[in-house]
Amino acid sequence: MAKRSSSSDPNSAKATGGFTPENRIVLLHGPDLLLRTEHTAALKKVLESAHGEVDVLRFAGADADAATVLDECRSFGLIAAHKLVILDEAEQLIKGDDIRPLFERYADNPSPGATLLIRSAAWRPGNLDKQIAKVGLVIKCSELDKPEVHAWVVRRAKDNHNVPIDRKAADELVERIGPNLAQLDIDLAKLALAAVASCSKSITLELVEEFVVLTKEIKPWVVGEYLLSGSAENAIDSMRKTIETSPRGAEIPLLYACSSTAQSLHAAAVAHRLRMPIAEFAKQTMSRGTWAIEKPYRAAASLAPEQTAPLLTACVRADAHSKSGVGRPDRLIEMLAVEFACTTRKS
Repeated sequence: MAKRSSSSDPNSAKATGGFTPENRIVLLHGPDLLLRTEHTAALKKVLESAHGEVDVLRFAGADADAATVLDECRSFGLIAAHKLVILDEAEQLIKGDDIRPLFERYADNPSPGATLLIRSAAWRPGNLDKQIAKVGLVIKCSELDKPEVHAWVVRRAKDNHNVPIDRKAADELVERIGPNLAQLDIDLAKLALAAVASCSKSITLELVEEFVVLTKEIKPWVVGEYLLSGSAENAIDSMRKTIETSPRGAEIPLLYACSSTAQSLHAAAVAHRLRMPIAEFAKQTMSRGTWAIEKPYRAAASLAPEQTAPLLTACVRADAHSKSGVGRPDRLIEMLAVEFACTTRKS
């Protein structure tokens, strides 16, 4: 049996540095491609530090044969002392009950001369995950929380683009782009060049405001943070800023974001009344992402459905009024911001 390795904190950006040469199997699953790529580079670096040259062999789950992949892990390398065997699109290969046991048996006694890296955007957790955790790491590469995104931006700017970013500039960049790490990295590269060209020692707030356009798509997770904050002032300021800096007609997606947040909050309040665990809540609502599950669930911990239902009704009414020309959409949105603050303060 291979040496047991410590498991990682799923969803944490710090997990990039959690690899060891003893990791025999690593599972990277989740929709964030950039995180999976970063983790892969970090693992390869650790293996090269321990073994010198490392042979990298790649298989695509759609075309690969399980026996071929596992035989490659068990066989000795011709030149390098260690092999990194990468299985991409793993869910397409390890999806049947006849294939998973093969990988589970390999995890019971993995080859010391190879590290098997399983990468997949979609993944069905099961016994294989537990087996992998005994000999390696299981890391979920999904959407990060806003503080984690902020920390990632600060670290990425300094380590990968060689230009530090000011705190307010990082805040504004995340506010404008959201949790899309790939897009954030593209904008950081552009901002780093702009900083060098302007002889600035860091990426400043002024550079972000000049070079980064606010994302046209208004995402509920950005709006929801302020709506569930319990502060009417913060929520109204956020709504006004979004309307002012977005393309014409931003009130429509903002009203949708309000309704979506209210719906999630009410569903979470019902879940708490039924004593439903958060995992079951996520399954029942078929929601994905931190803001669709964890934040509303936490905000509704002390709220009754009787408190959240009127808020949902108000959002539906405001949406209907905006479509029928009753009232100014921006004023309807501000009124909803106050309604959210009054409701969530009770929690």
